[in-house]
Amino acid sequence: TSTSALTVAGTMSTAANVAGDSGGITLATADGNVVVNGAVSTGSSTVTGTGAADTATSGAIVVTAGTNGTISGTGSLATGAATVTSGTTGDTAAVGNITLTANEINANGTTTPFVVSFGTASGGALGTSTAGQLIMTTDGTGTGGDIYITSAAPLTTGAVSAGGAGALINIATTSTSALTVAGTMSTAANV
Repeated sequence: TSTSALTVAGTMSTAANVAGDSGGITLATADGNVVVNGAVSTGSSTVTGTGAADTATSGAIVVTAGTNGTISGTGSLATGAATVTSGTTGDTAAVGNITLTANEINANGTTTPFVVSFGTASGGALGTSTAGQLIMTTDGTGTGGDIYITSAAPLTTGAVSAGGAGALINIATTSTSALTVAGTMSTAANV
C-alpha cells in the first residue's frame, strides 16, 4: 500500500508439475519499487502423453511496480520448460509469459540490464510448441523510462512499449541465443 517497496531477497519458486500447469508468480506494489535480488522462477511442466490432446504449461510471472515504481535488482526472473512427451497431434506445450510494468526496468537504476530467461516449449513433432513471451510497459520519461534486459537463453518478445518521451528499449541475448520480436515494439514520440 502507499509507497511501499517490495524486495525479493531470496529464491522464490513454484513446483514442477507432471499433470499440467506449474503455477505462476505475481509480484506487485500499489506505488513502490519492486526489487528482485533473488532467483524467481516457475516450475517446469512435463506431461506424459496419453494419446489424446495433452497440455503442458509452465507458470507465468507478472511483476507490477505501481504508479511511480521501478523494477530492478541483481536477481532474475525465469519461467520453466513445458514438455509433452508423446508428441501426438493435438498436444500443446506452452511456456509462461513474463509481464513487467513499471516506470523503468533495469538492474540498478542505470544501464545495467535486468536478467530474464524462458524454458523451452516442446510439444513434439506433431504437437504445438509455444514460446513464452517477454511483455513490458514503462511510462517514465527520459532515462527514467528506459528498459534494459538481458537473457542467456533464447528470448521472444511480445508487446514492448517505452511510453515516456525520450525513453529507450535495449534488449540483448548472450552467446548464440536467438532474439525473436513477435509483438509490437515502440518508443514514444518526443515533441
